Amino acid sequence: AHAVSAFAINGTTGALSSVAGSPFTTGGQSPTAVAADPSGLYLFATNGSTGNVSAFAVDGATGALTPVDGSPFPAGGTAPAFAAVDPAGRFVLVADAGSTLSVFSLAIATGTLTPVAGSPFAADGVYPRSIAFEPGGGFAYVANAYSGTVSAFAIDPASGALAAVAGSPFAAGNGPYSVVTIRVAR
Repeated sequence: AHAVSAFAINGTTGALSSVAGSPFTTGGQSPTAVAADPSGLYLFATNGSTGNVSAFAVDGATGALTPVDGSPFPAGGTAPAFAAVDPAGRFVLVADAGSTLSVFSLAIATGTLTPVAGSPFAADGVYPRSIAFEPGGGFAYVANAYSGTVSAFAIDPASGALAAVAGSPFAAGNGPYSVVTIRVAR
């Protein structure tokens, strides 16, 4: 339906109940993935068929979604399929099926997305499907489903620009669709 459904979670039972007004129209077609910023203020949905990213403000009391002014935002790459927000909530990365990564700076006061200089960046692999950040937010990792690799990028903390890590991409077996990082306590 080209929309995002929102639910409230019952903290005792775990049951879901639909948020008033849900589902919320994205303004794009074929939403494939959603991501929230760490503060819970904003939600982002990739719209694969229209090549854009929808941004919503999240009502902290009700969970209702309101489109951010200017949304949806052009992805810059072809068929955006996945989104992730860095741990500091400063940048939104979007994996484009066209083998690129679109990077946006996030205006935390408004939820507006602005492409960073140089975006979209080459994914260094075919069909990027998932993005994970190391817990400190200095590096991003991308699973490239059709090339059997994981690409690693350093993130410029001031601009959000991506630079490939030495040795990237790294072999990952057949068809990796997801990637996650874990902080190991020592």
